[in-house]
Amino acid sequence: FCAPQVFYFRPHGLWYLVYQTHAEGRRLGLQPTYSTTRDISDPASWTAPSLFYTDDSLPTVEGWIDFWVICDDARAHLFFTSLDGRMWRASTELAAFPQGFGDAECVISDAHADWRLFEASHTYRVAEDDTYLTLVEGEDRRQGVKRYFMAYAADTLAGEWSPIATTPAEPFAGAANVAFAAETWSDHISHGEFVRQSGDETLTVSLADLRMVYQGVHHEEFAGRRYGDIPWRIGLLRRDR
Repeated sequence: FCAPQVFYFRPHGLWYLVYQTHAEGRRLGLQPTYSTTRDISDPASWTAPSLFYTDDSLPTVEGWIDFWVICDDARAHLFFTSLDGRMWRASTELAAFPQGFGDAECVISDAHADWRLFEASHTYRVAEDDTYLTLVEGEDRRQGVKRYFMAYAADTLAGEWSPIATTPAEPFAGAANVAFAAETWSDHISHGEFVRQSGDETLTVSLADLRMVYQGVHHEEFAGRRYGDIPWRIGLLRRDR
């Protein structure tokens, strides 16, 4: 159980916890999974895990990780990455959610010799103009693997994504542009999530108050360790201009 996302789905009056599990016997071992509750203040109230897909009905997908759901007025969209420079999207009618997701299509492909789109995609609605912003964790492979965040924009959730800040030299958030008030305690900027304006399924953020919670670590504490052994610390990024 990992890579959680939480939102309040207004049509059902339920909080949804979206995460990934390992499903024995599936062609795709990782599976997007959800639990629900009416009382988010009670950790014991979440339902047992349920899979979004009842079978292996994604012939175009060979691997996936880090699932993220966001809704517009008509559809629920499931985004994920495949650890190879690609981000994907599947969707279902809003009235059918959480069932009805079909095959996925690749919506971003961004891989280069020294860096690539990797994992932990997070997509949000921008309050000021009703456009959409996606952050994806990237791998800077120039001097050992370092994590940073890439950014893309689209007019609609089903539309074409355009790069905003994607390279290690000019990232959305990375060692090249993150400054610390005191001790510099991380040069990896990893698995972040914006502080949203509300908890609902539209995942709306404001550019006027852009803050991102993330996990960070010094590279010497990252290199050569298994992921679960990395001593991550939690930080809060604030936009300074």
